[in-house]
Amino acid sequence: MIEYNEEIKKMNLWEKISQISSEIEYLKKDYKVGFGNNAYKAISIEKVMTSVSEKMNKFGIVIYPIQQVYNRKDEEVTKKDGTKGINRISDVDVKYQVVNIHNPQETIIVVSGGTGVDTQDKGIGKAMTYAYKNMIIKLFAIATGDDTDKIHSDDYTNKLLGNEEKKDSEGISEKQIKRLYAIGNKAGVTPKQILAGAKRDYNIVQLEKLSKLQYDELCEKLEKVGGNK
Repeated sequence: MIEYNEEIKKMNLWEKISQISSEIEYLKKDYKVGFGNNAYKAISIEKVMTSVSEKMNKFGIVIYPIQQVYNRKDEEVTKKDGTKGINRISDVDVKYQVVNIHNPQETIIVVSGGTGVDTQDKGIGKAMTYAYKNMIIKLFAIATGDDTDKIHSDDYTNKLLGNEEKKDSEGISEKQIKRLYAIGNKAGVTPKQILAGAKRDYNIVQLEKLSKLQYDELCEKLEKVGGNK
């Protein structure tokens, strides 16, 4: 059981919120959101709660949701192969009650909202997590910079459509393979010959497995072959 000193017990709710705010340092963004051109840095719910929950316990503050409005919109998209896919966009508007445990009649209501996008059924959980995280950050005036949900909505759409660009560690994209074939065609080298050369030189079984460096080297070799013709 937590033991509170008399000074903390005498503080009103607004004094406690102010004190917590003054004791929380700037929270640096700790993970990368999304992938490709849509990637950006954000701060995780784990980092926010690790920093704040200890202070809330120290000063005797409890926060819980008292009302939530939930809406979901299913956005149909057409993939490159002609099949249909669904982006499930979940929105929540939540009211939270902040309570001073040493004077439970002393409360305030704070509001927050969140949006979560998922191709399956995790959108509501993401929306609720973002709403709570955003409420904590704003209530205690925590400096973090801009912050959004953990998965970028554009990445979901690109993934459904089959338009996402692969990371270097994942190999090369379909667009890059087409460029290889185009360079090879000018050099009089067939796709089959390109793959055979890649297998020999880079020990890969598919062109998609080429690294960015290997891809650049292969393009340069094909361009030299074309230049000598």
